[in-house]
Amino acid sequence: MLADHPWVAPLSSAYPNIGPHARAFDAALQRLMDAPGLVGATRTGAHLAVRQFLHGCGGAGRRTPESDFCLALDVLIAGIEAKATP
Repeated sequence: MLADHPWVAPLSSAYPNIGPHARAFDAALQRLMDAPGLVGATRTGAHLAVRQFLHGCGGAGRRTPESDFCLALDVLIAGIEAKATP
């Protein structure tokens, strides 16, 4: 969506969405952070990294190729998993 509407990305930081859909997304992301055993600052960092990654892939006004997106997502997930407590 951000690739199709690049003007939205700057607005999302200037006017953060605290509506029900944004809150539902945040709650779902929090549940995902529970799965790998992330705690404290590591959990906060992983949460922020995922949010920024998802917004950043479309915010440059161009669509990120799916193969690049998947590779970057794999790297992000590997980093988060490396920080998880066993």
